[in-house]
Amino acid sequence: MELLINLICVIFYSYLPGCFCSAYYLVKVFSNQDIRNINSGTVGARNAGRILGKKGFVITFIGDFLKTILALGVTVYFFKSDANFPILFLSSAIAVLLGHLFPAQLKFKGGKGVVVFTAIIFVINFWVLLISLGVLFLTLLTTNNQKLSISASILTTIPSSLILMNYYPLFLNPITIWTVFIAIILLKISHLKKSHVNL
Repeated sequence: MELLINLICVIFYSYLPGCFCSAYYLVKVFSNQDIRNINSGTVGARNAGRILGKKGFVITFIGDFLKTILALGVTVYFFKSDANFPILFLSSAIAVLLGHLFPAQLKFKGGKGVVVFTAIIFVINFWVLLISLGVLFLTLLTTNNQKLSISASILTTIPSSLILMNYYPLFLNPITIWTVFIAIILLKISHLKKSHVNL
């Protein structure tokens, strides 16, 4: 019963900040436009950058990154010593990602979740993030293909997490590996849906 109550609390307080899509409110304030009706229609850093320039991209990136750190930070702070911490952490990570992908107040039309995913990996393990970013820039330099580079970078997180799991048992255990795996599946589904809409 205690686990169920904790899960409900974690999902609730993680989903709410996830729904705060920085790009939507930023574009609304500075241009009085609905970002969902402009360019790709996605509520994310890249689209905000297309509309507001570099400042739009940077502010959105920071906003989405920090909201993820906030949600996961609360989970770590209150439940780190809990026997069910891995399950609660997984729930928190998936909830904040779902909030970003499908924000209720924006009729469930959110961003693509790349920044949120990056923040999740940062909390799980900083070294995994560095490896992932290294693959991103290396692939980008050699192929000049943005989509391929992002996909390769995201997929790298699974093997690098598995390799580092024995060195960082707190966050890199089988449950948090599943966090990464489920997050990747959600990202892919979201990207496919948004690509279909924009055709």
